[in-house]
Amino acid sequence: MLAIENYGHGRTAVLATAGTCGGKMLQDHTDKTHAIFWQQLLRWLVTETPGQVAASTPHQVLSDDTRVPLRAVVRDKTYQPVPGATVSASITRPDGAVNVLELKPDPLEPGTYTGEYTADKAGAYVAK
Repeated sequence: MLAIENYGHGRTAVLATAGTCGGKMLQDHTDKTHAIFWQQLLRWLVTETPGQVAASTPHQVLSDDTRVPLRAVVRDKTYQPVPGATVSASITRPDGAVNVLELKPDPLEPGTYTGEYTADKAGAYVAK
């Protein structure tokens, strides 16, 4: 039995069996099924794990909004929130110019930093 669950910012899995190598013993030595099973399971476990810094906007495309809220969540190596960090967003404008916006700590969410950028003309903006 394989039981899986989303937990916190990641995923967990429990394979309730005495082992998986018994099935491998009956296969030809060139058969990669056993190795592929473990590779795919481990890849699935970490695929959507967020990085230590995760940035977002309310929507990927903001058609008619000139004011764009930005949000960044900063975590340490153990994925605990990092309060008191210096966080900035680099916004590349449609003309290629770059603006830097300092994000401020959210008082209600440790490790979360927010800011608002005002786009003065239409076009594609990229925030990093």
